[in-house]
Parts: sequence; structure tokens; C-alpha cells
Amino acid sequence: MTAAKPGFETAALAALEEHYPDCLCAFAAGSVLRGEATEKSDIDMVVLYGDNFTDIHRFSAVVAGWPVEFFVHNAQAQDYFMDRDRQRGMCVMMDMIVNGRILPENAPLALAQRAKAEKLIAAGPDPLTETEIEDRRYFITDTLDDLDVSKPALDMYGTLANLYNQLGDFYLRAQGKWSGHGKALGRILRRENAVLAAEFERAFAAAYKQDYAPVITLGEKLLSPYGGRCFAGLKRAASGDWRSFGQSSG
Repeated sequence: MTAAKPGFETAALAALEEHYPDCLCAFAAGSVLRGEATEKSDIDMVVLYGDNFTDIHRFSAVVAGWPVEFFVHNAQAQDYFMDRDRQRGMCVMMDMIVNGRILPENAPLALAQRAKAEKLIAAGPDPLTETEIEDRRYFITDTLDDLDVSKPALDMYGTLANLYNQLGDFYLRAQGKWSGHGKALGRILRRENAVLAAEFERAFAAAYKQDYAPVITLGEKLLSPYGGRCFAGLKRAASGDWRSFGQSSG
């Protein structure tokens, strides 16, 4: 008989003791804390060391039956990853820090990092520029135009996967809200607009059965407040990096 897994916090403490016993503190995060755990749920561990620690890395392990993802930082590295997420309009690292469980409780460094993350989340992502909105409209238009029942279903699965992320990200970012990717995107959509999230689910369920009309309607609905589809006449200058490609440094 397989032994029952220990609880979330017990497993998180065991994971730290086994792999990073000399860390200053950590944040234990994951679907368990959101009340969404399943038998396959893992633990995300954001581990913090002092400023002299430079072995910044990600590491995966299984501890007491729990899959564990470690993100091992010092404060400077953690600030870097939070800012990188901010620039792409996602608060992945900030969310783990704000909503994770601090181990040991009330560790000063963890509380200081949480205060930074809370400030970044409250400020929101940088607003999309007009050019960024136009670029997103263009790529969504191009993806919508790719949907064709005469094409192989396998090809369309890839198109739909791209479209799901494009539409969800566009809807959230165009309103100045934090976005996500993959399964996290669905969770954010449900939180921000449950009615629209249900429409996403119905549209993509139909699309994966090769009924593309609902997802095309959804795409056009989301584009409409920003000018609708965008294709003819769009011009973007190439980066000047091509000028130096292949040139000898000598």
C-alpha cells in the first residue's frame, strides 16, 4: 500500500530541509493555497538567499510524494524576475510571493520582498501603446484568417492554441490588466470576467471540433472596440540589425 502524502506545508518544509537547508527563507505557493488542488498538484518554492549567493537557478524534485519546483534567488535576482514579468504584462513571480506561504513565518527578507511584489501588482502592467495594440490586432487577424475547415485538423490545433493565448492576452492587456499564459490565462479570465470566460470555453470547445464560427465571432468581438481586424496597409520597418549580419569583426 502506498503511504499517504503529507500535507502541503509539511512537504514544503521537508523540501527545504532536504535541498536548501541553509536558505534564509522561502515562499511555498501553488494551487493548494487557491483551493484548486488535485492529485497531480505540485508545490512551487521560491527560495531566498543573501546577496552573496550567486547560484541562481531552477530545480525540480519529488519530496514525500509531492512534485516540487524550486526557484532559487537572492533579492536582486528576484527583483529582476519580477520586473521581467512586469514588462510582459504577467505577474507570475509576484503572485507566488504575495500569495505564497512564508517559511519561516514573518521572515524579514520575505516580508520585504512581499512588499515590493504587492507594490508592483497594485501599479499594474505598463499600458499597451497604440502600436502594440495595432500589432496584436494584426497577428490576431492573421490567425483568425488561418482557420479553415479544409486544412488538416492537426494544423488547426496549433492555430487554435496560438489564438487562445492571443485573444486572452489582448483582452486583458488592452484593459490595463495583468495577463497570463496557458492554464493560468483561463484562471485569470474567470476571475476578471466569468461571462466572457464561459464564452471562451464554448467557442474553443466548438473550434476543436472544427466549428470555427464561434471562435471567429469571439475574436471579432474582442477586436471591435479597438478598430476591428487589421491587415491591409500595415507596414513595419525591419530592425537595422540586418546591416551588420555576416560582417567580419575584422
